[in-house]
Amino acid sequence: MAVHKIKKAMHYLNQRLSQLEQPATIPFDKFLEVLAAKPHTVVRNVFQVFHDMIKTYVGEGVDEYPDDPESIHYVHYDCSRLFVQGSDHPFFADRLFANRLISLIEALKRGAQQNKIYIFEGPPGCGKSTFLNNLLKKFEEYANTENGLRFETVWRFDRKILASFPEHGDIPLLEKLSQLVNNVPQDASQFDKVENNLHSADYMEVPYSTGDYFEVPCPSHDNPLLMIPKPHRRMFF
Repeated sequence: MAVHKIKKAMHYLNQRLSQLEQPATIPFDKFLEVLAAKPHTVVRNVFQVFHDMIKTYVGEGVDEYPDDPESIHYVHYDCSRLFVQGSDHPFFADRLFANRLISLIEALKRGAQQNKIYIFEGPPGCGKSTFLNNLLKKFEEYANTENGLRFETVWRFDRKILASFPEHGDIPLLEKLSQLVNNVPQDASQFDKVENNLHSADYMEVPYSTGDYFEVPCPSHDNPLLMIPKPHRRMFF
């Protein structure tokens, strides 16, 4: 009885998730139209998105002593929307921490990422995990808004062309794609018939299928602009 209820609950959850509004894939020319209308949103990289998220929640700082020649310009930043509001475990950032955080994201915006690992060091119980958890939560919320929108490349494969390769045992990518082709339902209505396979890994990463074609998101989440060869990008724009 308990197993039946669990399967029923999982099936209901699967149906509800499948009904969520998913942005449809668009051809490259439509993507360029969006680029022309919203260049800042489309062109920015993930570091610039992170910067925009921080500035959205924190805003501009307030300098209480703008005319003080001895000011070190450690202004006041209100981080309550970023670390406190809507959080089960609020993190209260002091002025020193807030200014260093803003300086870091300003550097990220300018493209000074390089190959760095940032370490937040402190004694147990000082809030390191709380800070990071709250930050990631807000980043996820922002990424699901219109302002946090980003585009990524989606590969569309023709089943017939993919099946024409005689052997692909030596090419891991083709082998994986072949497995996806064999496991993807041909008809979208067949997704409702998988209650006995809810725990199957094949259905956890199933791509979008449209009969003769199926789509797989780029593993590197590349921006579609990267499909334009680098030597030709400036002239193209």
